[in-house]
Amino acid sequence: MASVRPRQRKNGSTYYAVLFRHSGKQTSQSFEDFTSASRFCGLVNKFGPENALATLGEASPNSQTVAEWISHYIDHLTGIQPDTVTKYRAYLRNDIAPVLGGIPLTALNRDHVAKWVNTMSQPGEEGTPVRAKTIANKHGFLAGALNAAVPIHIPGNPCTGIRLPREEAEEMVFLTEGQFAKLWAAVTPPWRPLVEFLVASGCRLGEALALRPGGVDREAGTVSIRRSWKYDSA
Repeated sequence: MASVRPRQRKNGSTYYAVLFRHSGKQTSQSFEDFTSASRFCGLVNKFGPENALATLGEASPNSQTVAEWISHYIDHLTGIQPDTVTKYRAYLRNDIAPVLGGIPLTALNRDHVAKWVNTMSQPGEEGTPVRAKTIANKHGFLAGALNAAVPIHIPGNPCTGIRLPREEAEEMVFLTEGQFAKLWAAVTPPWRPLVEFLVASGCRLGEALALRPGGVDREAGTVSIRRSWKYDSA
């Protein structure tokens, strides 16, 4: 594990040394301030000395990190629903920040992104890997955030060309008559018309609950789905 130690020069000024092992030998890297030293120390402990040292040649350890840039990107998005902002912040908090968040934005490369995708593909604590569609959604969000940084902050998007996991489309599953009968019997009478409509139409609950009288044509026997209730943490 890397550690930060304060040091004094002969003239009395203080600098900070990050001590770590590299290629089997104890070595150190010096910084003028504690914040830069701490950030580099974190990179060594999280990504290894090779990756941490590579950032020194491409970006200052106190430059904007991936997590900081994506948070800025989310804060300045326009024309999107509150539930979408909530989802994007969850992507950053739960998926991007733990793996990529501490890397300086200008030091992020294709290998980092590929490792992140592979990490999501592995089974989690519950033993179930993230679905390919979900990985594609999270990768697409990251790619969009990094596109916004090109070319002002980075020369190109490291998400470009990353191959994503693929999976076969699952066959649609419908309730059998027996299953519907059990569901019908378990629901109290006032809610049975709603349950029948959901099963017969395939309409989602959020769509059904957002219906307005103008969306129902009783003469034609049709319903127009135009809106849906969405989750908002506010």
